[in-house]
Formats: sequence, C-alpha cells, structure tokens
Amino acid sequence: MKCWRVFVPLVTATTLGPLCMCAQNSPTNQRETLKQYVSDLQRNPDDRTLRERIIKLATSIEPRPEIPEDAKRHMARGKAAFEIAKNDNDFVDAVSEFRQASLSAPWWGAVYFNLGRAQDKAGDDAAAKASLELYLLSSPAQADAETAKSLIYEIEFKLEKQQAEHARSEQRRENQAATGALLSNMKANLGRVIYNAEYECSYCNIHSARCNRPHPCNADEYNGRNWYKEFDITPPTSATFPDDGTVVVTTGDGLLRVIGTPKVSIADFEWKCQTLNIRQNQWIDRGPAWVSISASGRTFTLSCDRPTNESFNPQARYAYYQLREE
Repeated sequence: MKCWRVFVPLVTATTLGPLCMCAQNSPTNQRETLKQYVSDLQRNPDDRTLRERIIKLATSIEPRPEIPEDAKRHMARGKAAFEIAKNDNDFVDAVSEFRQASLSAPWWGAVYFNLGRAQDKAGDDAAAKASLELYLLSSPAQADAETAKSLIYEIEFKLEKQQAEHARSEQRRENQAATGALLSNMKANLGRVIYNAEYECSYCNIHSARCNRPHPCNADEYNGRNWYKEFDITPPTSATFPDDGTVVVTTGDGLLRVIGTPKVSIADFEWKCQTLNIRQNQWIDRGPAWVSISASGRTFTLSCDRPTNESFNPQARYAYYQLREE
C-alpha cells in the first residue's frame, strides 16, 4: 500500500493580516465606520476626540463623503445670521446654526471655519480657537489654512490678555479679602480701647524748666524710662473706623492724627500723618507716619518724623507721642 504525502498550505496570521487590513480599510467599511462615528457624535456633541477621528477618517475616503442636505441648510442659515448680526448676542444665532451643521457633517472643514469666526465674534474665544484647529485638520488649501492660522494667533493673544486680567482680578479679590481681615483684626484690637492719657518721649524731663521744646528721644531713650505724661485726655479718645476702610487715631489735643490703610503687600497698615490747620479748620498731610501698637491695643505710639524705611538712625532723636488707656 502506497502512502501519499499531502501538502497543506500553512495559513498564518501574517498571511491573513493584510487581507483583514484591506477589508477593514475598504471604502464601504470606512463609510460604515464614519456613519457610526457620526451617530455617536450626535449623542455626545462635545466629544472633541471623536470629531478629530471623524475628520481624519473622512479625509482618507475617496471620493469624499457627500455633505447632507441638512448640513447645507444649517450652514446657509448660519451665514445669514452672521451677515445680519449687529452685536455679540446676535452672533450666538450663527454659532447655533453652524453647530447644527457640524453635527450633520462633522467632517466638513468649512463649517468649522465659519463656526470659529462666529464664536470669535460672540466672545467665546476659547471655543473659536478649538473650532479653527478642527478646520485645519480637514486639510484645507494652503491659503485658507494660513487665514485660519492668522485668526488663531489673534485669538491666542486675546486669550492671554483675558487670562492676565482674570489673574489680576483674582489678585484684587484676594487682596480685598486680606485687607478686610487686617481691618477686622485692627477693629478687634482697638475698637474697645479708650485712650485717656497722652505721654511723650523726651531726652529730658518735660516738666522741668530746663527742658525746652523740642525734646525728642533716640532709640535707647525710647526703650528706657524717658516717657513723661503730658496730660490726661478729656474727654477720652479712641480709634475711629470710617467707611473708606481706614483707621484714624487722633492725639489728645486734637491737633495731630494718623490714618492707617491696610496694605496686603506689606502685610500691615500704611500710616500717614496729618496736622490740623486751626485757622482753616483743615487737615494737612505731613507724610508717612511710624506707628507701634501694643498687643492689647492699650498703648498706641506714633511719630511723624521717624523714617519708616532703612534710613532710620537709632542714634538720632525723633518726636514720639503715646496714647494710653490707664
């Protein structure tokens, strides 16, 4: 009995691979895939990744997919809305029509160009930029692509300006909150304090006939026992808090006052001195003031000639006044 050898062709995945690939990439299958993608997008119109996939797929199909009549209709309506628009709100109608067109034919590059222009006019710069980028994916002619790129660059500039303004607005909001907190803390510290005595720092005893004015003191004298009571304040005085967000403290004789404005940048108050012109009954600015407040708020020290910056000299003498609650 003879045995015959039978040769069976070996079919491998490698052999089938190209066949499967060709089947998958056939025009019929591509159009079916496109149809499914469009159906999915209509259920999820904000799926940008799916839009990009649709555009890339459509550009690979020959001949290109036909534009549905519904898309053409919405495109024409969008153009009409764009042409008659007179303000930002009017352009919203054009945006709505172009969006409808983009759902019927999401591979149609022209609709994204018009949508981007309408969104730009309507003030939605971020959406306009995204639409124009989708337009560029549709492989437009070189001249048209350059026009879209130019629009994108303009929109990017506007977005940068908007982001910068938003950051400044947020910073202002945070500053206002912080200054409000500073003012609240100041009110809590000084709001209940009644100053009924005024003291003065002096290198000599101010009650001595030999101590002639002016009689300021240096840093050592300020920190020592060189404080002398000038008078009892009658009636007692206290800090006031005007509606402009400042704090005002006036000396016992009513001729000198300091005004504090909360400044977040230095995490403190910025103080200025004013003296009263009795004849004109008008407060005159004297420049920055140096202020020190005890933890309890019961001691308030001020100086209108001590520097508030690095030019302060501990050996130099400055005039200091101190209000106390006794």
